[in-house]
Amino acid sequence: LLKPISAERLAEAIARVRRRGPGQPATPPMSALRPPPGERGPAQRVLVRDGTKVHVIDVDDLDFVKGTRSRLRMGAELPRHEMLRLALMSSENRAAYALCRSYPRGLTACVRAMNAKAAELGMKTAYFVEPTGLSKLNVASPCDLAKLVLAAGEIPTIGKYSTAVEHTVHVGRQALQFRNTNSLVEKPDWQVGVQKTGYISEAGRCLVMQTVIDGRQVVIVLLNSFGKLTRIADAKRIRTWLETQHKTKAV
Repeated sequence: LLKPISAERLAEAIARVRRRGPGQPATPPMSALRPPPGERGPAQRVLVRDGTKVHVIDVDDLDFVKGTRSRLRMGAELPRHEMLRLALMSSENRAAYALCRSYPRGLTACVRAMNAKAAELGMKTAYFVEPTGLSKLNVASPCDLAKLVLAAGEIPTIGKYSTAVEHTVHVGRQALQFRNTNSLVEKPDWQVGVQKTGYISEAGRCLVMQTVIDGRQVVIVLLNSFGKLTRIADAKRIRTWLETQHKTKAV
């Protein structure tokens, strides 16, 4: 007998097929894998529990592009602020997608608002097609990312959530602990005001952050770092260089 397969295992299987390369069977389009909105049953995407809006992880939040995994399972319920915290602190893609999907008038309106904010900030090269950063069609220059970091640093909630060292959320009866993807936030000699990491194969490992070096506010943008630890080591080297330059000028 055939056993039913979960949406998450299905997404992983699709990702494996896509990685097989030329000459292999094509992957079905995403629209063929998701039931029409009217046939998804009574499950709601945003619930209200004890007066608090709770976001629910849906099949639409699964990554059918890169096949990335997540500990937020289908049906997981979390308040909006917890989804935001996990998206900023741990690069939790399902949380980011769920937030954008539940934006007033939906995902399309959310992405439109993202591009409008980028234009407002003077990010001339920036263009977004989805909220997680997993699509290679999301683009921005280092200069534009620096503008975004400066703007994000003006919002206390973003600074607080993005620099948290770790955080535990309760999903049903399970307690899930998440850690920051940027190890510098837990270093006592680093003053990180806001930060975000990211990775896709096309862009490499990336890191943007606002920090204080030698008493000066500095924005660091690192793109396409080679290994997992390279971006952290590069940030340390930049700090050392800036401190050396400052001392040399002072002399």
